Amino acid sequence: MNFTQHLPDHVVHLSLLSDCCSGQDRNAVVACMLQEAVIKSKNLVIIDLKFLEPGHTHMGCNSMHATIEAASENAKIFIPNDWYNIIKLATKTGQAYNVSIMHFDDFCDYKNLKVDAMVNANKAKSEDILNWNEIKWLRFKKATPDLMLYKTDFWDTDFQIIRTTNRSGRREVAVARVFVQRHTMDLYSWIKKNMMT
Repeated sequence: MNFTQHLPDHVVHLSLLSDCCSGQDRNAVVACMLQEAVIKSKNLVIIDLKFLEPGHTHMGCNSMHATIEAASENAKIFIPNDWYNIIKLATKTGQAYNVSIMHFDDFCDYKNLKVDAMVNANKAKSEDILNWNEIKWLRFKKATPDLMLYKTDFWDTDFQIIRTTNRSGRREVAVARVFVQRHTMDLYSWIKKNMMT
């Protein structure tokens, strides 16, 4: 979600593409995160998440992942920060990859937010029960923060509608951080205590 907060001011419609993995992308937790993103963004009006057809899911980021994996095969990695340079310099041609360092407070608990803010993620206004494996397109609009729109076929003319809350408007719910407290360790004291005996 950090990405959506730093888009240029002229971007009002964000379209995302994803493979069809239910465990990673096609689920109510990701839907809740995107709904929260469009609500909290100062410029975004619409966020679309489209799922590629099974068997046709090759995206440019797949080759990036393969390049990073190849660059890390013979690398000596001693601390997590070593990954920064491996990833940044993994590209063989062109400009180095742009790497964003994440901090403890960048990790949010959208699973619990889904429980609090998205009461309904399965029953459409038409009384149809949503099968998440059939979704092809999700849409979230700032103007309707309590609705999740979806299509099960790209060629459908209209979106199906799910009211995600029990009332109009979405109540303000704080997104909890995964790491409530940053645990730090005095490395020198640990070494002295554990290695000098």
